[in-house]
Amino acid sequence: MVDAVKGKVLARRDVLGLDPLSKVVLACAADASACAVFAASADGGLAGASFALGAGTSMPAGSTTLRPLAGSVAPVESLHVSGSGDVLAVGGDGTLAALSCSSGKASSCAARSIALDAPLALPATVSPSPVAKASLRHGLFAVVDSAGAALVVAAKDATALPGNTAAAGVGLAKDGTVYVAAASSDPVSGALTLAVYDTHGLPLANFALDAPQLAASAAGLPRFVSPLVYATKSGSVSLRLMVTTTGGTVAIVKASLNSAKPPTLAWLRHEGLASVVDSAFCELPAPAGSADEEAELHSALGIGGGASPGPLPLVSQALARLSYQAARVVPGLVHAAEQAVDAIGAVFGRDPTALPPTSSDGTLAADLFGFNKAIVLAVFANADAIAVLPVPGAPLDVLVVASSASTQSSRAVRLVAATGAIVAAVDLPFAATTVVDAAGTPASPALAAALGRPLDGVVLVIDAAGAPHLVAAAPSLAELAVPGLAASLADHVYMHKITADAVVGLGYDKASGELVKTWAVAVPQGASVAAVATGLAGGAVASPAVVLPDETVLYRYLNPHLVAFAVASPATSTLRIVAVDGVSGSTVVDVRIAYAAPPTALAIVDNALVYSYYNTRDARFELGVTDMFEPEYVDHSSYNATLEPVALPPPALASAAFLSPTPFVAMGASATALGITGKDVLLYAPHRGVYALSRRLLDGRRLAPPAQPAPGTVAYEYSLPLGLTQLLSHARQVEGITTIVAAPCELESHSLVLAYGSPDVFFTRVAPSGEFDLLGDAFQYGGLMLTMVALPLGMFVLKSLVERKDLAAKW
Repeated sequence: MVDAVKGKVLARRDVLGLDPLSKVVLACAADASACAVFAASADGGLAGASFALGAGTSMPAGSTTLRPLAGSVAPVESLHVSGSGDVLAVGGDGTLAALSCSSGKASSCAARSIALDAPLALPATVSPSPVAKASLRHGLFAVVDSAGAALVVAAKDATALPGNTAAAGVGLAKDGTVYVAAASSDPVSGALTLAVYDTHGLPLANFALDAPQLAASAAGLPRFVSPLVYATKSGSVSLRLMVTTTGGTVAIVKASLNSAKPPTLAWLRHEGLASVVDSAFCELPAPAGSADEEAELHSALGIGGGASPGPLPLVSQALARLSYQAARVVPGLVHAAEQAVDAIGAVFGRDPTALPPTSSDGTLAADLFGFNKAIVLAVFANADAIAVLPVPGAPLDVLVVASSASTQSSRAVRLVAATGAIVAAVDLPFAATTVVDAAGTPASPALAAALGRPLDGVVLVIDAAGAPHLVAAAPSLAELAVPGLAASLADHVYMHKITADAVVGLGYDKASGELVKTWAVAVPQGASVAAVATGLAGGAVASPAVVLPDETVLYRYLNPHLVAFAVASPATSTLRIVAVDGVSGSTVVDVRIAYAAPPTALAIVDNALVYSYYNTRDARFELGVTDMFEPEYVDHSSYNATLEPVALPPPALASAAFLSPTPFVAMGASATALGITGKDVLLYAPHRGVYALSRRLLDGRRLAPPAQPAPGTVAYEYSLPLGLTQLLSHARQVEGITTIVAAPCELESHSLVLAYGSPDVFFTRVAPSGEFDLLGDAFQYGGLMLTMVALPLGMFVLKSLVERKDLAAKW
C-alpha cells in the first residue's frame, strides 16, 4: 500500500490464494485502522482478506491468504469502493452483493446479496459516495444499468433503498455530508418525481415537480440527477438538483428541505442533438434559376425541346457554348467584386460570421461538387425506435418513422429536408422496427407484382412481431393493403436478431407467410455479443480484384449479405470474430483471439473485417484486420454454384494485428460514388476524437517479420501511425460517438463523414487519395488564362508568317 501523494510505502504484504487475478480493490476504513483486499479471478472466483494496520500505518511483513467469501455471489463483473471503505460487487448475471470484513480478522470476510426486483441490464454505471467525515455513515452507491433503470444501494446494510427510480446520483455538501438524489417519472401522468436521502438512507424530501417541460412526453425519462445541498443565511437548508433526461433536456430544480415551499424550476435548456440515434443524407434543391439556365443552354445547343430542329454540329455546339459562357463572365466578375468588398468590410469591423445564403433567395441549395447536403438527424426522446431515410423517388424529402412499443403504434412523417416543413403525417397501427426502400430490396419484382404497380415512393416496414407492411411515402403518405405480402417476401428478405444465447437468422415461410428461424449461431454461456456489423461500410467498390506486381490476381470476397459480430467471453479472456452469410447462415469467418476483451468495435470495409480489442496479457489496445479473398482454386466439377451456393468452400483469409495507442468504440469507412478512391477507415477514440486511417495500412497481408512482405503491400510495422495528422476532429473534443457514417459527393475524390451519438455530433469532409479531381489553391489560373490567350494569338501570327512565306516562294 502506497501513499498516492507522497509515494511513501505504507504497508507491504504478500497476498496469496487466487490466481490468475482479473480484478482487485483495496478498501480501507475512514480512520485508516484496517484495510481489506477483495479480488476476483478470471474463472469467476471471489475472495477477500482483512488486515489491521499498526502504529504509523505499518504492519509486519508476511503473507495474507485470500479466502473464498461466504455467501452467494455470481462471477464478478466489476468491483467498486466508496469513500468509507464499503465495497459493492456487480455480478455477471446482473445481481449485486455487498462485500465486507471485520476489522483485523482475516477469516471474517463475507458477501451479502442485495435483493433486487429484477436483475440489472449490464453494463451498469456505479457512482460511489465520495470521501467525507469519518464519523458519518456514507456507504451509498448510485447504480444505473444500460436499460436506464437506477437504484440507490446502502452497502453497509446490503439493501436497496425503496422507490421507483429511473436515475440516481450522489452529492457532497460543504460540511462533508453525503446526499443521494433519485429521479423517476410517474407511470400515469409522466410528471417528474424527485427524492433525496441522507447518509443513513432515510428520505429527506419526496416531491413531484409541476413542470410540463420536464414531463416524460416532452423531455423523455430522467437520465441523471445530482444534488447540491447548502445552508442559506436564514438558516434553512436549500437544495439544487441538476436533472438531465433522455431527450437531452438539462434543468436545475430549486427546493427547500425544511420548508413547505413547493419546488420550482430554476432554468431549463433543451438540447436537440444530445441523443442522435439515426441519420440520413438528403439532396438539396438546385439554386434558383439554374434549371432555367440549363434549359437555355440546351436550347442554344439544339439539345432537347420538342420545337428544336435537332442537335447542332460539334463546331457549332462549341461556339454556342463559348458564347453562352462569355455572356456570363461579366456577372461573375461583379459577384467576385462583391465578395472582395465583403471581405474588406469584415476586416474593418463588419461581422465576418454573417455568411451569405447559398442561393439568391436565402434558402439552402445544392452546389456543383455535391458538398452541400441536408443531414436529417433523429433524436431519441420518447420513442422506442426511430428510422430516417430519404423518400424514394423524391430525394428532396425525408421520411421519419417513430414507434412506441407500449402503445404498439407508429407515426410516419414526411418532411422537406431543406426547410423541415411537414408535408404529410400518418399514424400506423403497429410498432415499426425496420424501414427500407422497397425498390432497393431483392424482393422488388415480387412486391411490384403483389402491389400491382411500380414501387416508386414505397417503403417496406417490418413491425415488432416481424410482420411486413408497405407504406406509400410519395406522392401521398398512406399504408397500402397487400394480400399475401409476407409470402411474396419468402426467399428474398432475410433478417437477423441477437438474443442472450444466440445470433438468429430469420426469414419468411412461403407457405404460411410466418417469420421463421433459418439459422442460428450459439453464444456460449457467460459470453455476450460485444459488437455487430452488417453490409459494406465503404459503399461502392470499383474493382473486385487486386492485381499483384507479379501479374497474379486476387479476387475480393464481396458479400452484401454478410453479418459480422464479436463474442466476448470474460471467463476465458477470448474474443471471437464471426462472420456469417445472412441468407444461408454458413460461417465465412471464425477468428478466435486469446487474451482479448472489450472495448470492441467492428466494421466491414470492402472485403475486410476491421476490429479493435484490449489485449489483457500485454495490457495494450490493438487493431485487427481479416481480409477475405475468393479461394485460389475451386473444383467446379464438385460444386454447383447455382444450385448449391452454400456448398462452395469458404474464402481464403489473411489476418494481421497492430498496436493501437488508444481504444476505439465506433468504426466506419469513407464512401465515394464510384469506389475508385482509396478507403479511409474511420475510428472514434473516447476523449480524443475521430481518426482516419488509410485502408492500405490495415491490410491482413502485411505479414510480420520474419515472414516476407506480401506483394503489393506496405512493409509491416507493429504500431499504426495514429497522430495528429490522422485526427479529423483536430482540437475539437468529441464525446459519446456511437455511429460513424459516410456519403459520397459529386467529386469522386471526396467523402462526407458524419459521427454522432450522445451528446456530440461531428461532421467533416475527407479526401483519402487527395484532391486529384479538384484544382488546388496553388493552381496558376493566371498562367492558364495567359496560355489560352497566347495560343490563338500565336496561331494567328504563325498563320500569317506561313502565308507570307508561301507567297514569297511562289514569286
